Amino acid sequence: MSQEEQFWSRFLELAQLQLKDSAYDFFVADSKLVKIDGETATIYLDGNYKELFWETNLKNALITASFEVYNTDLKFQFIFEDLEELPNSHSSENRRLSSGSLTTEPLPKIDTGLKSKYTFDNFVQGDGNIWAKAAALAVSENLATTYNPLFIYGGPGLGKTHLLNAIGNQILENIPNARVKYVPAETFINEFLEHLRLGEMKTFKNTYRSLDLLLIDDIQSLGGKKVTTQEEFFNTFNALHSDNKQIVLTSDRSPDHLDSLEERLVTRFKWGLTQNITPPDFETRIAILRNKIEDLDYIFPNDTLEYLAGQFDSNVRDLEGALNDISLMAKVKKLKEINSKKVIPYVKKILFTQSKIDDEIYTELKNNLSDEFAGLRKNLLEKFK
Repeated sequence: MSQEEQFWSRFLELAQLQLKDSAYDFFVADSKLVKIDGETATIYLDGNYKELFWETNLKNALITASFEVYNTDLKFQFIFEDLEELPNSHSSENRRLSSGSLTTEPLPKIDTGLKSKYTFDNFVQGDGNIWAKAAALAVSENLATTYNPLFIYGGPGLGKTHLLNAIGNQILENIPNARVKYVPAETFINEFLEHLRLGEMKTFKNTYRSLDLLLIDDIQSLGGKKVTTQEEFFNTFNALHSDNKQIVLTSDRSPDHLDSLEERLVTRFKWGLTQNITPPDFETRIAILRNKIEDLDYIFPNDTLEYLAGQFDSNVRDLEGALNDISLMAKVKKLKEINSKKVIPYVKKILFTQSKIDDEIYTELKNNLSDEFAGLRKNLLEKFK
């Protein structure tokens, strides 16, 4: 073991004894000794906000280790650049020391978070999403070799979540042992904070940094959060990308408009391919409706479908919401055919523009109709989730 390795190993031992587990995992585990040149040690930290903590809490441990190994008081400087490889660094994985020999821990089991109902087969393709679907298919056929990361953006209810899940489901069909995880950005944030609170950052990092495919939904939710949260995602992104693992992200806006995210994150989002999804045209909305009514026990004449497709043109979610409410009324009224002349005037009374139920009308319906109505509505909504 070289002197540099002895110094770094001794420092880590002292830091471990001095700090709580959660503080060590967060502030020390990802640091690296880059080099010792003369009497100056250069240390890499993965965030400049950590420098103050080191200066305040770890200076004595550094000095002690330097005297023990070099018999002198080394000076220390910190660097924060994104270094893909530090050829002379000594991180030694910064593992916690134990009395026994080091062993390779098994990878933690993961909950994929995928919804099996979302596949490429039932994704209705149109002019507004054709290129996004093509890119998603390409990724599912060749992980991390075609577009990495793949960034898909567009308004709510246009199929971004569907495509994310379709990619994951297709990968698991082709490679059953692949480590795949779908997670909304908000969930990623909550998991990070919870693991940090419990001092279990090692488990968190092992889970996310051992993935073959990470699918992050609504990445814009990461904006405005504490710098530590963005820092952790930055490190996770780097770890996966440098290990040639696939990352797919969705957002409600393009990378250029993610103003509340750090520039270095936004830059990485643009490393691969960015695709936009736009609202479906009339023909695509008709096709979506036909796809959705296949499992219903009602007859939907063409004029009813055309009416709905004409009224709800902003996103698929609104279209599905309208279909849910129409199906519910048909159930309550015991209708077999959803005829526009008979049903649409009534539908207009209970739907907002953009297919949201008017709160006052819905409250009135809920109060005047039986509990059976509420139960039927719940079952229908569950069916279309």
